[in-house]
Amino acid sequence: MNKQKIFQFDINKCVGCQACIIACIIENQTEQPIHWRDVNTFNKNHHPDLPVFYHSLACNHCQDAPCLNNCPALAYSKDIISGAIVHNQNKCIGCQYCTWACPYDAPKFNIEKGVIEKCTFCLHRTEEGLKPACANLCPTGALDYIEKPEIVNNKNIFAFTDININPSINFIPLRNEKTVEIIPEFKHIEIKNSKSKIESKISAKKEWPLIVFTLLMAVLASYFTAFSFYKINFNPHIFLITITLASVFSIFHLGKKYRAYRAIFNIKKSWLSREILFFGMFFILSISQIIFKQNIYLQILAVISGILLLLSIDKVYSLAIQSTNLELHSAHVFLSGFLFLSIFIENYILLSLLIVLKSALYIYRKYYFWKKDKDFKIFQSAWRLDLLISFPLFFWIFDFSHLNLFIFISIFIGEIIDRIEYYNELDIITPEKQMTNYFTSKS
Repeated sequence: MNKQKIFQFDINKCVGCQACIIACIIENQTEQPIHWRDVNTFNKNHHPDLPVFYHSLACNHCQDAPCLNNCPALAYSKDIISGAIVHNQNKCIGCQYCTWACPYDAPKFNIEKGVIEKCTFCLHRTEEGLKPACANLCPTGALDYIEKPEIVNNKNIFAFTDININPSINFIPLRNEKTVEIIPEFKHIEIKNSKSKIESKISAKKEWPLIVFTLLMAVLASYFTAFSFYKINFNPHIFLITITLASVFSIFHLGKKYRAYRAIFNIKKSWLSREILFFGMFFILSISQIIFKQNIYLQILAVISGILLLLSIDKVYSLAIQSTNLELHSAHVFLSGFLFLSIFIENYILLSLLIVLKSALYIYRKYYFWKKDKDFKIFQSAWRLDLLISFPLFFWIFDFSHLNLFIFISIFIGEIIDRIEYYNELDIITPEKQMTNYFTSKS
């Protein structure tokens, strides 16, 4: 039986010529500007007083591949013989969740096609006993295709993330004489410029349909819960219109909207699949309760599915790098759901406690940013806290008519601001960012 083969990359030999990228483009006929292999470097401007090292990376066909595990549509599979992680574009829904999961920036979203593309390990070549095109045409021998060694240890390779997913690549580490300390006076200029050019895969601008969907679900889940157990005035028409609108926004960001049904195929491993499953359950059960009325079993199941939905929404973003070291965030929709619930049932003690908790989490986050010298907008932060604390308190003290409506509007606008900030603060590690972070920590 033939041993499995993997990539090998010698950092000492790579000169950044990008022949591997060109070879991949020609072999696989990828459409520009998409290319499945990237050559990353920290010192792009080749400053003479700073080190220049390169990483040539594509899909590393990990043994425990996060793209395969997290894809809600089961568009990924593993080739048993070669160990290659294969992506099936005909099953892809274009949600781009795999691009969050992969630390090597291997899955590439093709906007024109609305699906993901990635390195195939050149299976059409390797099955014929040939090397992948990128390794075959590397002029310096930095990139190669070898039999997997008995021991592959990439734990201490500079600027490379190995999060126990066993990537199919073996690094030849830097020789001692090639390690160079960054000169302090150049550190701030080069690192600051590098960071400013690296755009995050997650942002409020990119994910605005998800901001709308997640906030609407926090409101709807709490509204239905209040109706089910506290018998508040309930407008079924508003509920039906809003939940239908939310369902539209839930698929708005998909590249292949007509394949949205596939989003529940990976319930076993993917939090995104679980989110969509619980949303579907909440949608069906809540509407059924409205139609059939006073069915306690439907009420309980709908409320439980709503709670699980909010928990799943928050867990979806566990793949991202969180803005602080706390597990709990003031913008988590699970907390927002209880906040809205306290308004709907007019429980001002619970409302006050939740406002204190959310305010404390929010203030801590801004303090954390200040201590870490991270940017944040003071005016926007003050406005968010006013909408959460000052305005509701003002409405309550002066006993406004339609008090709950004014409090709800104020808090809802504040939640929008917090949710937008949340998306803008999330980040996904990539080889380019890992390289910058490496030199930041070393200097």
